Amino acid sequence: MKLRHIKCSVLCLLVFLCSQIYAQEELNPVADPAAVVISGNARFTVLTSKMIRIEYSSTKQFEDRATFAIVNRRLPVPSFTTEESDGYLYIRTADVTLRYKIGSVIRATDKKPDNLMVTFLLNGITCTWYPGKDDALNLLGTNRTLDTAWGDNAREKLEKGLLSRAGWSIIDESPTSTRGDGSTTLPMALNSDGYMWWEKAADPKAIDWYFLGYGHQYKECIRDFTRVGGRVPLPPKYIFGYWYSRYWAYSQTDFQNIIRDVENNDIPMDVIIMDMDWHKSGWTGWSWNTSKIPNPTNLIRYMHTHGLRTALNLHPSDGIKNSEDQYKNLRSAMGLPSSFTETIPWTIQDYSFARPFFDKVIRPLEKQGVDFWWLDWQQEKTVGEHARAKGYELTDGADKLSETFWCNHTFFEDMQKNRPELRPVIYHRWGGLGSHRYPICFSGDTWAAWSTLGYEIYFTSNASNVCYAYWGHDLGGHQGGDNDPELLLRMLCLLGP
Repeated sequence: MKLRHIKCSVLCLLVFLCSQIYAQEELNPVADPAAVVISGNARFTVLTSKMIRIEYSSTKQFEDRATFAIVNRRLPVPSFTTEESDGYLYIRTADVTLRYKIGSVIRATDKKPDNLMVTFLLNGITCTWYPGKDDALNLLGTNRTLDTAWGDNAREKLEKGLLSRAGWSIIDESPTSTRGDGSTTLPMALNSDGYMWWEKAADPKAIDWYFLGYGHQYKECIRDFTRVGGRVPLPPKYIFGYWYSRYWAYSQTDFQNIIRDVENNDIPMDVIIMDMDWHKSGWTGWSWNTSKIPNPTNLIRYMHTHGLRTALNLHPSDGIKNSEDQYKNLRSAMGLPSSFTETIPWTIQDYSFARPFFDKVIRPLEKQGVDFWWLDWQQEKTVGEHARAKGYELTDGADKLSETFWCNHTFFEDMQKNRPELRPVIYHRWGGLGSHRYPICFSGDTWAAWSTLGYEIYFTSNASNVCYAYWGHDLGGHQGGDNDPELLLRMLCLLGP
């Protein structure tokens, strides 16, 4: 028997610092003016004594909106001094010294400290950072999926993290930056309906770096990142229990029988997932497969009565076809003519699609009792790639927008705003730095192998270096392998809390 996911409390609780309780500043992307130093085309913001934001714009268009990884810059202003001497600007805090050659251009390709450098002490030794310096000692973070990962063959895919043995790291929020999936970061601001929505960069060629010079004060570094990047929300309690999920075309009766079997064996199950076959045929679907599940409302009510929560698996790439139950309602809400019968493409980057989609497609399913959503995006990595693959007109400015990150952001925020009585949660893939604000994570389709287990232990703990705290791993080996009982047991013991 090949199991897609048997989830038995396999959510790594690496929330020790990422979600610790402390007085949280009100999230405000605009820094205190007293923390800002402008020198020509460069702007520096002293966020903490060890964290300095470095911006350069040839047009002096500096960014005060939130970006994907950074949502708060309104921190108490640390003590620092500024000085101009011998053609250089010096910014000194208690822990770091930044030196900038006045009037010079800041470039990522600079391989020497002539124009810009930061120095700090590490174990009594002066360390120097400058643009272009390789962070070879970075302790690494995570990546979007364990698909095809046998073990350490996936280690080279890990993105850079916040902590480094070198004592420094850089968060790159420049519009030209490249995240692990080939996407970039973009500014975000509240739209007219109060949703945080992506916008074009003020200067698409600007430099926007955050220098973190925390030495080996790792706990302090992680804590301060959550102050600027946002805390990790605490998921609902049921998320930490036993999950059952198998990639199988279960019927309504099958689901009820599974629940009875679990109860008869005194297994305290908390979540039962409906994988792809809950919907009509095809990879993408939004309507119940009534030949398998004739009365979904009654089925979900039965699950709830037995203390279970459920999520539906979504592969949204193919859009909404005219055979879907809510097609006409969505078409009308989008202002399309009744003569329009083509597939409505998946354009979650467009608010004119996103808002009607949640109102007309997602909301009816939630009213039937769906508790949360599994966003199993496996298709093109960016909006531009998806637009070209599906043949629709690319949204201006969205070419490098990550499909994964934006799916995560929109679904989490929709639940947060429209189901306020619930603690929001989604089940999704890693979408790059900033994804810690949208728990929890599905690590992908894995092999059942000892080498995979060995790597997952490293992989799971290592994700704390980007504040990614909650993971759910395949235990059954969807990709294949040996479903050895001892291997399964060790996965439960070693990966569970």
